[in-house]
Amino acid sequence: MNSNILWTPSPQRIGQGALARFCRDTAALHGAGPRDYAALHDWSVRQPESFWSALWDFLGLIGDKGDTAFDPGTGLRDARFFPGARLNYAENLLREADERKAIIAHRDDGTTRCVTRRELADNVSRITAALRAHGIGPGDRIAGIVTNDLESIQFYLASAAIGAIWASCSPDFGPAGASDRLNQVAPRLLVATPSYRYGDKHIDIADTIDAVASAPSVEKIITFGPVPADRSFAKPAISLEAWIAPFAPSGIEYHRAPFDTPMVILFSSGTTGKPKCIIHRAGGLLIQHVKEHALHC
Repeated sequence: MNSNILWTPSPQRIGQGALARFCRDTAALHGAGPRDYAALHDWSVRQPESFWSALWDFLGLIGDKGDTAFDPGTGLRDARFFPGARLNYAENLLREADERKAIIAHRDDGTTRCVTRRELADNVSRITAALRAHGIGPGDRIAGIVTNDLESIQFYLASAAIGAIWASCSPDFGPAGASDRLNQVAPRLLVATPSYRYGDKHIDIADTIDAVASAPSVEKIITFGPVPADRSFAKPAISLEAWIAPFAPSGIEYHRAPFDTPMVILFSSGTTGKPKCIIHRAGGLLIQHVKEHALHC
């Protein structure tokens, strides 16, 4: 194996990076702080309260930080980050509603769709209005059987904006795989794509939708694309386009909640029994995602 270094950034380029700026800013604020990556890592481990507080400020997160960035408690299980903070994940992601491209979605059929940051915020605002009109609010679960596409991201952000909890799985899981996961969380709404394309195959998932929609908790099905005319589902179904039609784009009223508020439910693989729920919380998702993209990308 060739161990030759292919490329090394110049000192000037390193100095202009976000990671170097974070080191300089924290060093200036604390009088003596991390001067390089090794020192930064050591500081983050030895002084987590100072590190996470400085990181929140450097990233410019929207919300109330509270007085404490890290409370070690009596042990690992009791440790809490930002116990007094209140924030909203979607509010931070949608903060700059301008004409820059936000999402470029390439489909398997060769088509490409794009939305700007302004269009993304507008679309999310219409979905949040429809969700609230239906009575969906903080803590309610929304389940998705969806592909990686624009509508999925927009619904995910709308769910986060109002404090609901999002749980989803891939359309190719099949009836048993989808219901084993999603029915555990007792969703009030089911969001689904009635079919998807894989290579040159058009795959219908109506049976998978019904397997989840048959749960007593599900009140309505929202489809990405038209509701199939030749199929009736276990619960009332309406297309996303028709569902949000009464609502014009408007400002979003974000629900700010404590740092540890559940926002997303993921699932284990199910190899040793039924899949188990894994809860991810709003504050941890936000600060970790922003940290990785701001400092490491």
